[in-house]
Amino acid sequence: MAWSESKEGGADTRWLLLLLFSGLLIRLVAFDRSLWVDEAISLEMTTSWGQVLESSRPRVNPPLYYLLLRGARLLLTSPTALRLVSLPFGLLSLFFIWKAARLRGGTAVGLIALILAVFSPTHIRYSVELRPYAMLLGLSAASIYFFFRVLSGGSDRDRIAFAAATTLNIYTHYFAFLLYVPQALFLLLGCGGEPRARWRNLLTTVLPALLFLPWAGPAAGFAKGVVPGAEPPPGPPPHVLFVLTLSRVFIGFSGGKALSFVLTSIVLLVGIVRVRARPRLGGFVDAVLLLFPVALIAFLQPRKAIEPRHFLVLFPLWIALVAGGLEVLGRTAGQRLGTRGRRAALVAAALLPLALLLHPRERPPIWVRSDKWTDLCRVLSERVRAEDGLISAPEDYTVRKLLLPRAEPHIAEKLQESFRAGLDHARPFERIPERIERLWVIVVGKGPRSMQFWDALEPLASEQEDFRMVECDVSLFLLERPPL
Repeated sequence: MAWSESKEGGADTRWLLLLLFSGLLIRLVAFDRSLWVDEAISLEMTTSWGQVLESSRPRVNPPLYYLLLRGARLLLTSPTALRLVSLPFGLLSLFFIWKAARLRGGTAVGLIALILAVFSPTHIRYSVELRPYAMLLGLSAASIYFFFRVLSGGSDRDRIAFAAATTLNIYTHYFAFLLYVPQALFLLLGCGGEPRARWRNLLTTVLPALLFLPWAGPAAGFAKGVVPGAEPPPGPPPHVLFVLTLSRVFIGFSGGKALSFVLTSIVLLVGIVRVRARPRLGGFVDAVLLLFPVALIAFLQPRKAIEPRHFLVLFPLWIALVAGGLEVLGRTAGQRLGTRGRRAALVAAALLPLALLLHPRERPPIWVRSDKWTDLCRVLSERVRAEDGLISAPEDYTVRKLLLPRAEPHIAEKLQESFRAGLDHARPFERIPERIERLWVIVVGKGPRSMQFWDALEPLASEQEDFRMVECDVSLFLLERPPL
């Protein structure tokens, strides 16, 4: 049985427009907030067209979003206004989440999925960031929708749309391959359409990979940093890694609490198993698309810090499946509990968006104003004495890229000395010369080494080490040796 998309009525269109307008207003309110470190890096990467390509090759993202951002900077100068680059893709993802959920489970499922996405703190946050994630969300949602269409025997127009969305997606972020690979496997195995259409599906599947060949070199360099060597690092067994990664991702999607994760997982399972409108292999397709990326990353990068944003390609499907489970549970409650049950379900549905908005939101650990780096340079130049020490987390890309070009020569030289010294990121204060009585510490990154740097600072707050913490900002610490 193939997926069948219900016809749109006037009421459906009105609900769609109302919810999209609500989503637009909520995201416009989220515009007025500080930049954070990664957004500042996006601005630094787009100072010129050449800088975009130069920065994208060694970094973890392909250049499409940054080229678009560079073009926008020709017209817009304010960092807040530049968030307009991300906003349309956030709204596009809302539209295709609605379309994919309707295709999968009917009108009610589509409406529930749209409500969940409109009021989702995760979706709101990434829809207005100066990062590729809104673009990744929008193109992933479009790719999932047209993949469902092709899988159920869609037209050549659907195949072209799927190939276009997938190609743009893998040029936006390498994590788009986490969605493209299982989609390609299903189409290559002939799971979609009549036998005569399978050759067309084969071309549709291969075309994005062929169009990505011009960027194959930088992608191969990125892959070398992802795939571990012959000897895997020590850690938990593979099945434990898989469960830990899955819980980390879905806890982030469902609001950041263990209880939210448990409840959402139950609803998600119901959505996979019991949604009415499904094609052949429907539940299996859902499960593989959802779980394959998690398994791949968990097994390839067992020591890497996994964050929900790495799996935003899954968010549209995850929302659609949760909406399907909620629809099934609500329909069952209405049938078994009668009028009172239906009323209770309606009240719960009305309170759900409010609960989502009031839920504690995940925030990046370091937030900066657009002028933060200028302020930091000014503070350092005014307060750091010649005899003071100044160190930063080893190989801190953010300090190297954003602070050093703006720092005064004597500040830059002190930072370069700390980089050359190769201080141990786990015990960074053991090799500080005794003559230094005041030590300035800069910690702005959030990678594993920077996090260990943060951990090394914690004992100083309780005066358990040679230095004691005198004052601190979000990224700058002043430490002094206590008098003898």
